[in-house]
Amino acid sequence: MTTELPRVSIAVINFNGIARLEQTLSAIEHLAYPKVADVVVIDDGSTDGSQGMVATKFPNFRLVELGRNQGAAAARNRALSEAGCELILLLDNDIIVESDCLCHLVRVKNLVPHAGAVHPTIIDQHDPRLSTHYNGGYIHYLCAYIPKTQTENDFAAYDVVSGGALLLEKTLSLRIGGFDEAYVFNWEDGDFLFRLTLAGHPCINVATAKVLHTAAPRGTSKAFFQVRNRWFFIIKMYSWRTLVLSTPALFFFECSQFLFLLAKGAGREYLAGTWAAARQLPVLLRKRRHVQQLKVMRDRDVFHSGDLYVPPQLLTNALLKILKRGYVGFFNVYWLLIRKLI
Repeated sequence: MTTELPRVSIAVINFNGIARLEQTLSAIEHLAYPKVADVVVIDDGSTDGSQGMVATKFPNFRLVELGRNQGAAAARNRALSEAGCELILLLDNDIIVESDCLCHLVRVKNLVPHAGAVHPTIIDQHDPRLSTHYNGGYIHYLCAYIPKTQTENDFAAYDVVSGGALLLEKTLSLRIGGFDEAYVFNWEDGDFLFRLTLAGHPCINVATAKVLHTAAPRGTSKAFFQVRNRWFFIIKMYSWRTLVLSTPALFFFECSQFLFLLAKGAGREYLAGTWAAARQLPVLLRKRRHVQQLKVMRDRDVFHSGDLYVPPQLLTNALLKILKRGYVGFFNVYWLLIRKLI
């Protein structure tokens, strides 16, 4: 007996993406999946004429204008509320889907119905090294990203994937609280996806579902958000026991982070981001209670040690590479000592 294909809503998140958006929407028009119920473009306050292009060239797609730029998390939450189907494919405006992509995503979702997010393999147009980074990984106990090292034959489960292309269940996504809009930029997808994992709904990357990422990678220009939002993540996700036991290693790691950003001219952003997170502590503690209630996974099972990811374009000299290799071993040994206590 064959399983009837579910209807799927598609939502594209756009902010000033007119240079890439037309390609993204054209690719959606050529999807082979037969039950795309609706396509909505959530425009997050663009000022580049994106709205007019959508209305003129894609009249069958629905355009929702937020009026002002509210950030990716707010736009994604609006997409969840606008979706007419239980399954929704969320896409950033720089993602070009292959015609059979959605067919593969739905197939794997049917095979792994408890999956929280099903994710296509993203191929980066500008830097192929980033493709591994996008397509599944784990959260280091120091709140850094560990990219996968293996290649899937078909699909595999991870703690987090990229937020650029996600097949989600609307009801589950709303039950865990949707995307945290306080993040504004950076880590908002990791926060959402890791909450799914903590609630027992893993992230699946599908090797046969492919998309192209067309935007250029960023450097440290958004260091403030990277630092602040990482503290948001730590305070919300970690048990108190994990935080206490990790403190010595975390202190050493934070010193390294500060020195690295200082060398890149972003030391002030680190300090400003840390202070901004401290000012939000009462709000973060309230959010933390909700996250801890969702948990069905133990910290020892969802946090890891291993290589510490640094975007390759930021490792610009041999000294930085040596420093990176030098402290990874220390952190790995420290995790072995505390893991059984968490």
